[in-house]
Amino acid sequence: MSFLFRIPVLLLSLLLTFTSAQSSNNASAVYVYDGSDSTQFVFAINIDKSTGDLYFHLSSPAGNSWVGVGIGEEMKNAAMFIAYPAANGHDVTISPRMGSGHTEPTYDSNIKIDKLSGNGLTGANTIDGNDPGSTGNIVADGVCRGCAKMGSGTIEASTTQPFIFAVGPVFPRMASDSLSADLSRHMLYGQFTMDTTAALSDSGGAVPLGPYQNKDASAATGTTMDNDPAPRIHGIVMSVVFILAFPLGAVLLRVWNKVKAHIAIQVIGLVLFCMAFAGGSVVSMQYNRSKHFNSAHQVIGILLLIALFAQLGLGAYNHSIYKRTQQKTIFGKIHTYLGPISMLVGIINGYLGFRLAGAQMLAIPYSILVLVFAVIFLCIRGVSHFRRRKKAEKAEGYQYPMFGGPPAGGPPGAPPPYAQQDVPLQRFESSQSLPRMDSPAVQPRTMV
Repeated sequence: MSFLFRIPVLLLSLLLTFTSAQSSNNASAVYVYDGSDSTQFVFAINIDKSTGDLYFHLSSPAGNSWVGVGIGEEMKNAAMFIAYPAANGHDVTISPRMGSGHTEPTYDSNIKIDKLSGNGLTGANTIDGNDPGSTGNIVADGVCRGCAKMGSGTIEASTTQPFIFAVGPVFPRMASDSLSADLSRHMLYGQFTMDTTAALSDSGGAVPLGPYQNKDASAATGTTMDNDPAPRIHGIVMSVVFILAFPLGAVLLRVWNKVKAHIAIQVIGLVLFCMAFAGGSVVSMQYNRSKHFNSAHQVIGILLLIALFAQLGLGAYNHSIYKRTQQKTIFGKIHTYLGPISMLVGIINGYLGFRLAGAQMLAIPYSILVLVFAVIFLCIRGVSHFRRRKKAEKAEGYQYPMFGGPPAGGPPGAPPPYAQQDVPLQRFESSQSLPRMDSPAVQPRTMV
């Protein structure tokens, strides 16, 4: 009897659970952004009114390195959910972060996110096709505990609750289990609003199920394709400075003895370096990995800035002394060695810059450029040295070659001529007079 009584109770419980789940899934707001390439960005929410838990579904083309949504009108003080491929390339990492302005958002351990699966969710927290240009999707399903009351605004009964969204670039690729993994700057971002009154559940909550169509959400506004050229400009200008400009200035002086051209090229190179240094400093402030200026690339860059200004001062001071005295100084020797060392360190620092930017794949074309220009400048120096040597040998010449005479320098082992010994020629005067050899007087013959 008791068993028969329990069956209706069990069925009623299952029915209530199913009804509650259906109610939670029906209470939802869905935002869908259709891309120009038939791809979709989807963000769907359901809010447990009693706890403030925010259940969400987030999906985007898998070809992008990451995808994210933030609560609020702008990045500053916005609670964000950032999803990107896990280390195995198949699962998804969901990183809770807090925005602080137009910079990379920072991982916030106070924001609790739990991944969810089952209950009708298909492909939850997985990636379908993690390749550039892939038509698959990165899918993140989870719940943010108490997130309805966190960030720059609280998600209450608002018909126009603001949100922001963004997707990362195709390159560099991401694959990390770390919740504080480095992010590249977004390639697309925008804003939208949702009617959260349609997403509120009185009790319990669940991730909204598909298929997903725009529901109780506005169209995207302020959608912008972001193509920040500053990092590329920084890298290109620095490469021109250390691979082309500074070596060219050195060759102009050492090979062709063009002092004014040497000064002009080196000053231009220093100006370009300062411009690229300033641009790199601005870019560094946008990322967590570089905003403290303590990476090897940045420290070496600061030291190079000091060294190059010292190089300019040493060269100018040595040149002014040489013009007055025609003598070399210790400042000139330091200038001679500091220049090549700075160029070499600057070229090596380029590789560290690629690593800091997460663009290690650029090291190969960079190495090719370094090798090509190194060969060119070394060939110029080599040919110049060979020609000078031949010219010097030809200048020595021969004495009377048509008569088979000895070389102008004399036979091997002969002392150098007076002109090379700086021995002045003097008039010879003897302190003793030579005896006079007078002939005897002619005596006349006697006449017989």
